[in-house]
Amino acid sequence: MDYRDKLQRQAILSALGGISEDIYLELIGLFRQQTREQLAQAAAALAANNLALIGTIVHSIKGAAANLRLQALVEPAAALERLAKDGSDPAAIPQLFAQLRDAFAALEDDFSGGG
Repeated sequence: MDYRDKLQRQAILSALGGISEDIYLELIGLFRQQTREQLAQAAAALAANNLALIGTIVHSIKGAAANLRLQALVEPAAALERLAKDGSDPAAIPQLFAQLRDAFAALEDDFSGGG
């Protein structure tokens, strides 16, 4: 999602009950700060092979991203959460974590580029 796209921006604000762009951008700023911290915690949990903690952290990221209509983060977070919680393919977790980090980096670029 390119937040700089005016139609997408208007659709998001409308879906969130018509909140102002200033309030949305403030929420995004808080989300970005928190998510940076959470991704660092998840990286440490990954290094410690703590799947339960990874699942908990990405569940939080997924929920906050969904509330802010950041679908590009919801999908990789949901996939990583599922895998971390069911433990069915632990070898795939680093790749899914990298996808989540990449999606977050793209969001950072999107909002840093002048919303």
